[in-house]
Amino acid sequence: MLGRKEFTPKRFYEFSLEAQVPSDHLLRRIGARSTSALCG
Repeated sequence: MLGRKEFTPKRFYEFSLEAQVPSDHLLRRIGARSTSALCG
């Protein structure tokens, strides 16, 4: 099969939201406040 590639889908993908969301993003502040409100 020269020149052809077969695509085989993976069942699981490694994906980390920590790596994707910047440290100064609004979602991180919302997450911190909601965690503190729910836990104590």
